[in-house]
Amino acid sequence: MNNMQQPASAEQSHIAYTDGACSGNPGPGAWAHFTQNPDGTFTEASGFLSDTTNQRAELLAAIKALEETPEAALVHILSDSAYVVNSATQWLEGWKVKNWRNAKKKPVKNRDLWEQLDALMATREVTFTHIPGHSGISGNERVDALAKQTVTDRAGIGPFTFTIEQ
Repeated sequence: MNNMQQPASAEQSHIAYTDGACSGNPGPGAWAHFTQNPDGTFTEASGFLSDTTNQRAELLAAIKALEETPEAALVHILSDSAYVVNSATQWLEGWKVKNWRNAKKKPVKNRDLWEQLDALMATREVTFTHIPGHSGISGNERVDALAKQTVTDRAGIGPFTFTIEQ
């Protein structure tokens, strides 16, 4: 498993933009991913979550993107979630060694989703890059809009407002 910040070659990689959105935190939310496949095709998906947090929605976006790639694939995930990128590239291995405890010796939040992501990463060559949100990166703008629209459509809420969990 390669989960360092160096991207795999674009010609042979699945390039996945992932994002999550939440109206309220917790509240109704959604995950979304947009993936460019090595053969030039694109995969796009989103899903609604009736009661979630931003962090869970962000994690599910990465999980769902990986689930749509074949085992042994090279996958490069681009996310505006520092939580997902830093956790996957810096902290995940230590959490497992410490029986899913963080640096403060408290249980790791969202362990169920981290275990799913870890299992998917174990069967693929995965790299992560943190990208700035709302900065004009087309793939990131696409998944941001898709996640927000999924929440709006499914939750029946008015103009989308969201909070960011720090």
